[in-house]
Amino acid sequence: MIGLGLSLLGMLVSREIRLRYNSAIFTRIFNLSQYAAIFAILSLILSLVLKDLSIGLEWAAICCMWFGALHLWGMPWQSWMKFSIPISLTLITLLGALGGRYIGAILVILFCAGSVFYSYTKNKHKLKNIPMASAAALLIVLLVDMVVPSFAWRAWEVLIVVYTITVRLIAYLHNIHHVSITDKLTGLYNRATFIEYADSFISSGEKVGIMFVDLDNFGDKNNTEGHAAGDRILIESARILQEVVAGNGVASRYGGEEMVALLIEKDIYKAAEEFRSRLPETTGITASVGVVYHVEGVNAQHLIDLADDAMYQAKRSGKNKVVIYN
Repeated sequence: MIGLGLSLLGMLVSREIRLRYNSAIFTRIFNLSQYAAIFAILSLILSLVLKDLSIGLEWAAICCMWFGALHLWGMPWQSWMKFSIPISLTLITLLGALGGRYIGAILVILFCAGSVFYSYTKNKHKLKNIPMASAAALLIVLLVDMVVPSFAWRAWEVLIVVYTITVRLIAYLHNIHHVSITDKLTGLYNRATFIEYADSFISSGEKVGIMFVDLDNFGDKNNTEGHAAGDRILIESARILQEVVAGNGVASRYGGEEMVALLIEKDIYKAAEEFRSRLPETTGITASVGVVYHVEGVNAQHLIDLADDAMYQAKRSGKNKVVIYN
């Protein structure tokens, strides 16, 4: 029953995530959860007749979910594994039934240990991708369950697997969220997220200042030196902008070579000058910057538009300068 509950939970969660994010990882975990459910249902049916065999099937269900946990943590995945895992666990269960519960338990434990070792050898340059503490804990509990069989130990096995999946799932969803609110190239917030943050600061009564940045002659640089060079300029410009506003505000790639930043309770003009003066040495390019100080009763988009107007004044008056909107 414990294995069935775990496998059904895995099916439901992975199904919802794969439908919403079109995730290949969660499609595979969904398939593993189906295998686990089959083993768990067989265990439930046979528990009235062959208790030892049902225990083996229960373990097989838990092992299927453990493979799902390993895959979510970065275990390499080949197409043949989707067939080998259920076949291997079925053979292990049958051998356990023929040879006794200890033989079945030992085979299951060796199978789990082998999967962890395989995962480790493929990811030894990324140890953080392997939940070694959870793997060790699961093997220990399986050993104890073999010597002193109890449903209590199976509950701990399930808890370890659920914990392992949950920890990675939180990190995975956090990464999905991070990608959805940031610009892929520069790592700055995207336009919609920046406006949302800015409106939040303004509505809470914070005194904000906004700078609007446009890189001078970026198109010419991009055309003559190539897009790779242009990308490097954007990345370095974004890094400098983030350093300038760190701890006091947020920055965004507004579009193309345009960036915006917001500062709270700080002199936006000084920050803009710092950014403008640091930029040429690092990127070999200059920037025109428009700034606007807090205006009562004005939302974020209006402030951005005012800073944009000031930036165009900087462009028209010679570039490579900071202009305050007035």
